Amino acid sequence: MTSSDRIGLEIDEALHVMQILEEVVVSTHRIMSRAADGSSPGPLLEQYFKECNTWSRLSEARHVLAKALDREIGEDEVTDALQNIRYFLEAEPINPNGS
Repeated sequence: MTSSDRIGLEIDEALHVMQILEEVVVSTHRIMSRAADGSSPGPLLEQYFKECNTWSRLSEARHVLAKALDREIGEDEVTDALQNIRYFLEAEPINPNGS
């Protein structure tokens, strides 16, 4: 990895992003695991995202990473890197039958 392949991120910034992602990943996994019995995870997910300010916290984590990337490679490069993201509602519908 060359120096141009790295970004500068303060330890407190990295820990903050890690804490947010850890909480969201573990919480959503727990919610989805409860749905393994066939119940819908929808109400629990909605409750979690509303009561725990999850959208705002994820946006905050994205902002920390975007600032670090902008400093190192520039806003245009970051924008280019995000061009091929496949957002859920833009993706092909998921067929539960696998066909």
